[in-house]
Amino acid sequence: GKVRKQLLEKQLALQAARRRAGAVSQSHNQRFFASLIEVVVPVLLVAFFWREPVFTMAPGAAWPLESLLAFPPSVHPAPGAVGIIPWIFVSQRCVEGLFFWIHLAVSQGSRLAGTDRKAVKAD
Repeated sequence: GKVRKQLLEKQLALQAARRRAGAVSQSHNQRFFASLIEVVVPVLLVAFFWREPVFTMAPGAAWPLESLLAFPPSVHPAPGAVGIIPWIFVSQRCVEGLFFWIHLAVSQGSRLAGTDRKAVKAD
């Protein structure tokens, strides 16, 4: 009776704890893999494209930032050259901004969809 019920409750609590631990472990592995990609890919790109500009813009097209985009200047002396390090930096910021706006739009959309469902249920 009572002891069996307590044993069942303990077993259920143990199973729930194991599921949570498994989910945390899987989440950690996914984050580790994503972090590894965020580091390894840029390092490989820098290694391969260090001596070459990623692309060249018309001189004066990025007037106030030309010297920063041509980093390192000893390797990329041509006007309008864009080095790999500034390119990676700008690309990462653009991707982060894009994901931020997508996340914001999705969360706003789901919030709006949730209010629509409530309005329909009220009718």
